[in-house]
Amino acid sequence: MAKEYRNTAKVFGEYWTRQSDQMRWLASYGSCLTLGADEAGFYSATMPLFSFRHPPLFIPWDRIAIARRSFLFFEFIEFRLGGELRIPLWIRAKLGEKLLAAAGKRSSIEVIG
Repeated sequence: MAKEYRNTAKVFGEYWTRQSDQMRWLASYGSCLTLGADEAGFYSATMPLFSFRHPPLFIPWDRIAIARRSFLFFEFIEFRLGGELRIPLWIRAKLGEKLLAAAGKRSSIEVIG
């Protein structure tokens, strides 16, 4: 993902710091992320202390699919990142909704099962 989606530009739009998510089933990021979105795409970066081997990413919305999921008593939005890579990123539904709202009315966001 870092080779194709490494972000070097200033990100515009809304963002939220000290956020958590889970990527795939093994990588959990607790309160160390900045997540953001605008009409062009989704932004993710780790805090500087954790940024080694985790560069900031910016992924266009047409390379993301979303699905609403439940696990136990929690609601999530699963972002499948990278087009055909389909790397799952689980975000709590409340933050996921804020990210999608920041994206505006984007017809290119694929909604899956």
